[in-house]
Amino acid sequence: MTRLFPADLLKADKVERSQYFQGVIVNHVKLSEVIQKVYKLIINPSSQSSIITVIGPTGVGKSTLIPRVEKLLIERSLEDKNFHPGRIPVVSLEAASPSSGNFDWKDYHNRALLKMEEPLIDYSTQEIHRDANGKTKVRSSTSTNKLRHAQENALRYRQPYAIIIQHSGQI
Repeated sequence: MTRLFPADLLKADKVERSQYFQGVIVNHVKLSEVIQKVYKLIINPSSQSSIITVIGPTGVGKSTLIPRVEKLLIERSLEDKNFHPGRIPVVSLEAASPSSGNFDWKDYHNRALLKMEEPLIDYSTQEIHRDANGKTKVRSSTSTNKLRHAQENALRYRQPYAIIIQHSGQI
């Protein structure tokens, strides 16, 4: 039998054993299969616009899946000779749970634009601009429609393989 940890660990006290396994992630066969399936669905969608939903109880690997799929998409873009340098391989962001019970589209579009750090954003609207340090800034008075339009333009020009939206909190 092949052991995936040092045999001496069996003789160690509870605290030492716990510390050893604190950051260990076991690569589950099913998780690897799901990562590959999601990646293939993104790269070879069955239609022009596909929505892939990953749901499951706490601890099954949803949060582990996302960075691994992102990594595969980034690796693909680096290996693809035809991948335009102006493209973004993947846009990944969190959709915040609404505190009022209604989804906050303005917050979502704002998060997406900030995540993309769109270089041409200064030309899309005067309400979305870069500060002296080059960070994207959005005026609080900017309308939801202007933010949506700016996000749509950024996505149109950047052509990511995928937009990954992760929900956290209660539904």
